[in-house]
Amino acid sequence: MNGLKLKILNDEYAMHQLPPDGKIPKDVFKADFYSITKTDEELSIIAEARIPIKSNKVETDYSCMKLIGEFEVLTTGIWASITTILGPMQEFQSRQLQHTNRLFFS
Repeated sequence: MNGLKLKILNDEYAMHQLPPDGKIPKDVFKADFYSITKTDEELSIIAEARIPIKSNKVETDYSCMKLIGEFEVLTTGIWASITTILGPMQEFQSRQLQHTNRLFFS
């Protein structure tokens, strides 16, 4: 777990809520990073705010912090330590993908 670095990405991100059968715009798949989650109640998309998405609800003005470096998926405490330091900030939303982690904050 040594050598992990944080990088704040330049883009602004948005979190969209769609109906479970909502359409995912093709432009989402062209982005460097996106997250799509589907349940029986909703379809959620996190993507760059510049991508037009017709959604029931949208939250904007999110920045993305990327944790760079390899670590075990079961490693605990990394984001807990970071969010403790950043505690005064309003909201946190995190997503984990293989060897990179991203933390969204406003």
